[in-house]
Amino acid sequence: MTSLFLTFEYNKDAIEVIKSCDGAQWDKKKKWWEVPILNLSYLLDRLVLLDDIQLTLKDEQSRQY
Repeated sequence: MTSLFLTFEYNKDAIEVIKSCDGAQWDKKKKWWEVPILNLSYLLDRLVLLDDIQLTLKDEQSRQY
């Protein structure tokens, strides 16, 4: 399964949106959310409604361990 890896400054509303995605998981060690890519459209539709949020999408090559 292909995933999205999201990092952002703490935002309660964004976290609630991400948590509502099937298969979303928080990685405590790497400090990012992993969300199945099938949720991309859902995320964009909802996150665009939030004020002052800046998301960073990480690809597999740029992931730091």
